[in-house]
Amino acid sequence: MIELNDNNFHNFLKQQKELVVVDFWAPWCGLCTIQKEIMSSLEKQAKGFIVASLNVDSDRKIVEEYTIYSIPAIYIFKNNKLLYKSEGKIKNEQLLLKEIACFTP
Repeated sequence: MIELNDNNFHNFLKQQKELVVVDFWAPWCGLCTIQKEIMSSLEKQAKGFIVASLNVDSDRKIVEEYTIYSIPAIYIFKNNKLLYKSEGKIKNEQLLLKEIACFTP
């Protein structure tokens, strides 16, 4: 899984032609641990999208920019534009794949 941070977040998103699915998490968040396992499994199936993550404790600039209040949070971007977001709940793999499919040809 690609680790993003305040310094590389926007440049990374701008460089990608595919969708980027970002998991916003924190080490102390129990639900985030479960979501991270789901995201790791999702990454193995990734066709037409990239899976990345960002630690909300160490990278506050992006968290504040997107006003993320609750984690785990899953955001989907394309061409550096936010297309979808979900905060404060775990998303299973099948549901995430369906949501991603809404934005892929």
